Amino acid sequence: MKNSQRTTRFWRGAGALLMASSVALAGCDTDELLEVEDPATVNPGTLEDPELIDIVVAGAVGEFTVAFSGGESYLTVSGLMSDELFASGSFTTRIATDRREQFTAQNGNTSDGTYINLQQARRALRDAAISVEEVLGTSDDAYGRLKGLEGYTYLALAEGYCSGVPISNVDPETAEFVFGSPTTTDELLTDAVAVFDAAIASGGAYAGLAAIGKGRALVNLGQYGAAATAVADVATDFVYHVEHSVNAEENSIFELQGNGRYSISDMEGGAMNGLDFRSANDPRVQWYEDPAGGFDANFPLYVSEKYTRASVLRCRSPVVSRHV
Repeated sequence: MKNSQRTTRFWRGAGALLMASSVALAGCDTDELLEVEDPATVNPGTLEDPELIDIVVAGAVGEFTVAFSGGESYLTVSGLMSDELFASGSFTTRIATDRREQFTAQNGNTSDGTYINLQQARRALRDAAISVEEVLGTSDDAYGRLKGLEGYTYLALAEGYCSGVPISNVDPETAEFVFGSPTTTDELLTDAVAVFDAAIASGGAYAGLAAIGKGRALVNLGQYGAAATAVADVATDFVYHVEHSVNAEENSIFELQGNGRYSISDMEGGAMNGLDFRSANDPRVQWYEDPAGGFDANFPLYVSEKYTRASVLRCRSPVVSRHV
């Protein structure tokens, strides 16, 4: 009897609360319930604030990181296409790219997303450099870094894709697309040299980054003497690190070898066309075989020891299997 009374009181109380809630909802503006105050500092309306220029720069550099070496990136796709890597997983698009048997545009390819990311990074770097020039001037290191990385997007588009790549942009005044005409590989490389020259002219810490890119573009253009001149003043110990974070985008080689999707090739394509990535015993190409095999266990897994970090925050021992 006591339990029955408690149950009755409970449901009466619940019913009263429900009725009170219904009355409260009926008496308020439901549109106000859906209004959310954005607590973020950065949104399209505030990006023009000169005090936020560092965030604009970081965003553009992040776009380059994703395109060049994050996820399915330029590094992995170009390595797959050139037989530096082979697909050791089960994705049909990766296997097709490995065999140079690309699908139709409607079905998509592994390289499609990388192309889009490179174009987005190119535009982001260009626009960020314009903002830096307006706020800090071209002599600031940020300007040289942005223009240097922008040059590498042109270089990647020229080296990784056939002639006909359009260079489109967005009009900053009208926010409308300005579609570019198809450009040849040589035109892309020439554009890359011009962008690298802008970075070099700014001086500062990233002139070496741009000079190396310019030298590479000139080699691709067959201008070997000019290429040697371009890199003559670059210190032999110069290094530029593309930095990653486990909170955003890991190093793509680390990630896709860590899960067994990509393996280092050796003489793929036969004695006439293959490159001896493993058998040459080049001290710059350190690797080990993971006994667990690839994601598809029918494939062996040869892992690069050069990329043993997802970021500077986490290391992966080359003797630890990915399945542990």
